[in-house]
Amino acid sequence: MPVWRPIGRVEAISKFRYWPNLPQVGMLAFLGSLTMFFGSLIFSYAWVLPNNVGALIQVPAALWLSTLLIAASAATLATARWHIRRGRMGLYRYWIVISIALATSFLISQFAACAELERQGAFEALAGLQRGNVFYIFAGFHGLHVFGGVAALVSLLRSVHGWIDVTEQALRKQRNRASIVAMYWNFVAISWGVLFGLLLYWTRR
Repeated sequence: MPVWRPIGRVEAISKFRYWPNLPQVGMLAFLGSLTMFFGSLIFSYAWVLPNNVGALIQVPAALWLSTLLIAASAATLATARWHIRRGRMGLYRYWIVISIALATSFLISQFAACAELERQGAFEALAGLQRGNVFYIFAGFHGLHVFGGVAALVSLLRSVHGWIDVTEQALRKQRNRASIVAMYWNFVAISWGVLFGLLLYWTRR
């Protein structure tokens, strides 16, 4: 009669178990604090919005483009990580460059949307509201975090510039760095999706 050995099964399962390291835990804690901060801003902003906000703001078409761009950049960053896990540095650099281009385009489209809102007079109308400065705090922190995400993507590319003969230790370090940057950029992408969805809800006729 065969003997079942639970130890062997536990070892087999443990090979596929993922445990975040200390920098990743730190990033998760940081993202958790950002989530609570943005959540408080969303509730504060929703509190001061008038019922006729749809008459004050028309959603610029550039924001739809922004949503597509940031979703695409998250996908290309995931593709880059897929290649570095297999040690394909050339393809890793290529997809990082694509991710940076899409992220930069997202940033430009956000500026274009702000310019359109300015032409609509939305900023002036919102500034006249009670505690309307919440909007500017919200927009300012959103822009700051997008800039930080683009800078992090650029730092990934700079960190592998000129790599030819790569050791396994260097690859492991780069994979960890890419994982942390991806966690942050995915948070930016999800945050924008939530903000855009709320904007569409708030401005519905």
